[in-house]
Amino acid sequence: MTKYVKVKFPNGDEFKIPANVIAESRATYYANHDAGSQDSYPAEWDKVYNDEITIAMEDDYELTDWLWNNMDWGDVEEYAIPMGKSEKYNYRKHWMEITEDEDNYEVIAE
Repeated sequence: MTKYVKVKFPNGDEFKIPANVIAESRATYYANHDAGSQDSYPAEWDKVYNDEITIAMEDDYELTDWLWNNMDWGDVEEYAIPMGKSEKYNYRKHWMEITEDEDNYEVIAE
């Protein structure tokens, strides 16, 4: 089973963003912040990274909190799976409008 954050843009277009993309972004940040350089401290870095992946994948709040407060459309666009798509819509411009209503996003598993 794969976990996603399904998002709905103001024009009605929906995308599934793989949760692992969000979790990896978060884990990389915390590993760099808490363990230092991956080159200098590889074992510690890997431990923090793996712990943070687990935290994000098991806690939907941590996952969506990281997505909305630390990522933008450019960070997830290449991984986002369209569920139908309109022509000529500026997703980057409307990215943060999704957070205005919690009905516009949800964590799903398929």
